[in-house]
Amino acid sequence: MQRSGRRIILVTSVVAILWSIFQLYTAGVGFFHVMVQRPIHLGFALVVSFLTYPLLTRRTSEGKPVGGSMDIIFGLAAIAATTYMLVDQQRIIKRIIFVDPIEIADIIVGFTFIILSLEAGRRTLGLTLPLVALCFLAYLFLGPYFPIDALAHSGISLVRFIDLQILTPQGLFGIPIGVSTDTVFYFLLFAAFLEESGGGKLFTDVAFKLTGRMKGGSAKTSVVASSLMGTISGSAVANVVVDGTFTIAMMKRTGFRGDFAGAVEAVSSTGGQIMPPVMGAGAFVMAAILGVPYWDIVKAAIIPAVAYYLALFVMVDRKAKKDGLTAIPWSELPKLEISQRIHLLLPLAVLVYLIYIG
Repeated sequence: MQRSGRRIILVTSVVAILWSIFQLYTAGVGFFHVMVQRPIHLGFALVVSFLTYPLLTRRTSEGKPVGGSMDIIFGLAAIAATTYMLVDQQRIIKRIIFVDPIEIADIIVGFTFIILSLEAGRRTLGLTLPLVALCFLAYLFLGPYFPIDALAHSGISLVRFIDLQILTPQGLFGIPIGVSTDTVFYFLLFAAFLEESGGGKLFTDVAFKLTGRMKGGSAKTSVVASSLMGTISGSAVANVVVDGTFTIAMMKRTGFRGDFAGAVEAVSSTGGQIMPPVMGAGAFVMAAILGVPYWDIVKAAIIPAVAYYLALFVMVDRKAKKDGLTAIPWSELPKLEISQRIHLLLPLAVLVYLIYIG
């Protein structure tokens, strides 16, 4: 089991690297047609999701979750569906929506993509989003039978559903996948490189240095570190992984209750999704739907993001004063040594400049 688990981890790493190479290649050379680029992007995402979030949890000797045979089958199904789109790309690109006929294989591949996407969403995000999606899908077909006249409609046939959802860039391969393919992926890759290079640790150390000696400094460190980390990650999960492992333990050692420490880290990390310049995927989708430059979204988010973290900081300060909590001992504060790591801030400065000039 350990050997098979390690092989699956190796396969997952290889797939993720190939995905990154594909995205970087298209960014440098030029994107393919949307009905080629987006299915490939989704195919990679599905395979990585199934191998990273296994159906039945198994763990290696290092404690890492790995997939099993069912996850491999799901991944192969995603590869098969993506391959079909690539092999038949000329017909799919040139066909006229609602005019050219739909083949049986189109229906099979279409439902394969939809089922796999719902399952990947369930594994990564939980049941809520897939259930909402299923409700809307059911509404498409059950419109004629809806009891409320104002919400009833004529419904949609299976053929038209597949035509719209799978064979055009308006359904499953619409704006959200397009934004992920064209923009979000590169910001996430940038954040991952900067984090692994020590940028995340630098933000945490700076936060410790700025707030560690204040009352309730450990919780204030969590707020400041999450706001700084949010500038490059746009992900609540990444925020918790990078600074939560340090700040939660520190908060508990300095007198905060465990549940309060976890709550501070969770709320602080969630705010990273609205902290410019790299925000959550929703910000990029918003820019695409509104048809405005992403820089305009960044400018609009600055004041709400700062107000969000300022409110958290004040709340933590009041809690620390109320409970009579102390600062972090000098001996536990990190050595900043910023002169040796100043280069880690340069990529962020370049990123802000590039966003500014469009």
